[in-house]
Amino acid sequence: MLDKYSKLIDFEVFAQDEKMGEIHDIYFQDNNWKVKYAVVESGDWLLGERFIVATEALHKPNWEEKQITTDISKEDIKSRPEIDFAKPVSREKLSELHQHYQWSQFMPSGAQIYGPYPIVSPTADIAQRKELREETEEGEANLRSAEEVTGYEVECEDDCIGSVKDFFVDEKDWVIRYLLVDIGRWITGKEVIVSPDWVSEIEWLEGEIEVDLTKKQIENSPEYNPAEPVTREYETDLYDFYHQPGYWL
Repeated sequence: MLDKYSKLIDFEVFAQDEKMGEIHDIYFQDNNWKVKYAVVESGDWLLGERFIVATEALHKPNWEEKQITTDISKEDIKSRPEIDFAKPVSREKLSELHQHYQWSQFMPSGAQIYGPYPIVSPTADIAQRKELREETEEGEANLRSAEEVTGYEVECEDDCIGSVKDFFVDEKDWVIRYLLVDIGRWITGKEVIVSPDWVSEIEWLEGEIEVDLTKKQIENSPEYNPAEPVTREYETDLYDFYHQPGYWL
């Protein structure tokens, strides 16, 4: 099932019938758009502190109740290695978290366990983003905040078309399948769906995403209706229109 990232925000997270907090953000891997972690904001029991939960430890979301369960306990969270969400988080710290919770080893494809800043938080300043770009080796994967990437400018081959408004997340594989792009500055009130597979380049420092599509293609693409779910039929029409093989094939 595909649904919007924005709908995951404020999802209640439960473990053993106890509420742990609410989802505040998600972190995805920037080389394949896989969602690796949910950022959870605790309630009064932890004085509103935030912690991360690997998606491998999350069960299937209940979209009607806006709830999701996890295998970790409050005691696990209380004794966790601390993270400063105001700063980029090192791979060493993530490795400690995986060992603490007994999650599978943190090893994104193309990356080392240890290295500079795998997570770029929404509060990271320009200097930190620049340091990340300069120190990260070519092909190395990093983790990005969906909250941070929301609002990035989207440019096609011949023009700037709009900005990222939301993401469509595949709950089965925990991967971002589409970017929802607001092109209201060009066509009033219109939104379009773009697959990350069609992204040619991302300028993380400048907050820009370039796609291998033309303005005319996007204008004539199958219309997205925000009142209806994204079905496989719609996806097939979309991929056929762009002459691209579907990710499900």
